[in-house]
Amino acid sequence: MLEPDHLLATRVKAFYYRDNTEFHKPDPRAFNELLQANSLEPQQCVYVGDSPSDAIASNQAGLHFIVSLESGIRQRQDFDEFGVGAFINRFSDLPDAIAELEQD
Repeated sequence: MLEPDHLLATRVKAFYYRDNTEFHKPDPRAFNELLQANSLEPQQCVYVGDSPSDAIASNQAGLHFIVSLESGIRQRQDFDEFGVGAFINRFSDLPDAIAELEQD
């Protein structure tokens, strides 16, 4: 996704994950470094995940949350009690899901 010709290249600047962050989900502080490094407010960000713990971390941090159902491990009803901005069935659906969030 960081390749210049990738559809999301203009929107993705870096990846933050367990090996390069101090805090780890579901601790909402896991997002502090990326927010500060990019001078962003939580509501300007989207977190894509596939587990309820992802939803918890995202919601507690104030980020938009998109559920990826691509693995087939989870179903929509697994997220009924969490704030979800959108669901995607394939990662390639992400640009459309983000566009929908921008319209809301």
